[in-house]
Amino acid sequence: MLYGVILLALLLPCFRRCGALARLLPAALVWHFIIWAFNAFWSLPYYAARTGADCYWYHHNGIIVAKFIRTGDWGSIPWGLNTAAMPIIAGLLYTPFGGDIYGLLFFSTVLGLCGGLYFCLAFSLWATSAQLTKYSLIVLFLPSFVTWTATFGKDSWIALGLGLVAYGYSSMVKVGQSKGIPHLLCGSAIVTVVRPHIAVTVAASMALAYLWSITQTRRGSIMARFLTIAMLIAMVGLLAAVARGFLGWSDVSADSIEEYVRTRGQRNAIGGSAVEIQAAPGVAGALVAFPRGAVRVLFQPFPWEIHNFNAGLAAAENLFILWFALSHAGHLRKLFRGMVRKPYVLFSSLFACALLLFLSFIPNLGLLSRQRAQLLPFVFAPLVAAETVRKRTARFVRSTRRATRPITGAAGIVTPA
Repeated sequence: MLYGVILLALLLPCFRRCGALARLLPAALVWHFIIWAFNAFWSLPYYAARTGADCYWYHHNGIIVAKFIRTGDWGSIPWGLNTAAMPIIAGLLYTPFGGDIYGLLFFSTVLGLCGGLYFCLAFSLWATSAQLTKYSLIVLFLPSFVTWTATFGKDSWIALGLGLVAYGYSSMVKVGQSKGIPHLLCGSAIVTVVRPHIAVTVAASMALAYLWSITQTRRGSIMARFLTIAMLIAMVGLLAAVARGFLGWSDVSADSIEEYVRTRGQRNAIGGSAVEIQAAPGVAGALVAFPRGAVRVLFQPFPWEIHNFNAGLAAAENLFILWFALSHAGHLRKLFRGMVRKPYVLFSSLFACALLLFLSFIPNLGLLSRQRAQLLPFVFAPLVAAETVRKRTARFVRSTRRATRPITGAAGIVTPA
C-alpha cells in the first residue's frame, strides 16, 4: 500500500494539470477504491476457493522469490518473461517489508488507475475538452477495464505499460515535444516484460502510423522526422528479436504470429465460457474470419447467452459498447479522411485492429473479457474523435449557408453575401 500511495503522490500532480481530468479525479479515486475492496474481499477469495486465482499464485511465489533475494540466492530465482515475470515482480516488491495480498491488490489498483489516466492524457493532446471528458468517463469508469486492471498480474502491468506508450507516442509526434520519449521507452520495457508479442505489435503500429502521417503532412523538421523513424524502426527490430527468442519462433512473420496466437488460444478452450472458433488455416483464413472474431471480442456474450450473474454484467457492458459503436460508426468515414492530421488516432486504430485479430483466436469468453481490457482504450479513441468530426462538419455547413444567403438591399435588389 505504501508503494501505491507513493506512486499516486508522484503522478497525481501531473494529471491535475489537465482540467477535464482534474474534475474527474476524486470520483475516479473513489470508484477504484471500491473496485479494490470488491476484488480483495469478495471476488478473488470466491474464485480462489473454487477454481484458483493467478493473483494468489503470484503472491505465494513472490514470497519465495523475496526470500531468495534477501539471502542473495539469485541463482534459484526462475527468471523469465510473461507469466514467469509476475512472481519476480511480486518478490521485488515484497523484499523490503514482506508479502501482503491486500497491499499487492491495492498497488495493482493504483497501476490500473495510472494506466487509464495516461491513456486520457495521450488522447487530450488531440482532443477538445468535451471529447476528453467523454473519453475519460469511459476509460476511468468502465467496469471491465477497471476491474481487470485492478488485479495483480499481467493485466494491471500491461495497462500501465500501454498507457505510458500511448502518452509517450502522443507527446512525441506533437511538434516540439520530446518529453514523451522517456514514457515511450519505459512503457515499451514494461510491455516487453509482460507480453512480448504485444510489444512488437504496438511498436509496429506506431512506426506504420508515423510513416503514413509524415508522407501526407509536413509536420516537424527533416532531422526530427529522420531520428523518430530511426528510433521506431530500431525499437521494432529489438522487440521482435526479444519476442522471437522468448516465444521460440523460427522467424518473425505473419504466419509465425498467427500460429502462435492460434495455438495459445486452443489451450484456453475449456470451461463453461468456451466457444467454437471456425477459421481456415493460414493468414488468409484468419483475415476472412476476422469480422466474426471482432464481434466475439467486443460484443459477446449476447443477452440470450447469459447463464450466470457475471455473464449478465458482461452482456450489459457489451450492449453499451455496441450502442456506442453504432452511434458513432457513421462518422468514422469523415474521420479517416483527416486521420493523417491526428497520428495518435491513426495509431490507436491500427493497434486496435491488430489486437482484435490476436484476440479473435481466443475461444473463451471469460478470458476474452479480461484480455480485451488492453484493447478498449484504443477502440474508443477513434470512436470519440469521430463525434467531433461530425460536429465540426455541421458547424462548417451552417456557416457556409449563412455566408451564401442572399441579402436584400433597400431598393429590393437581391445581392449575394
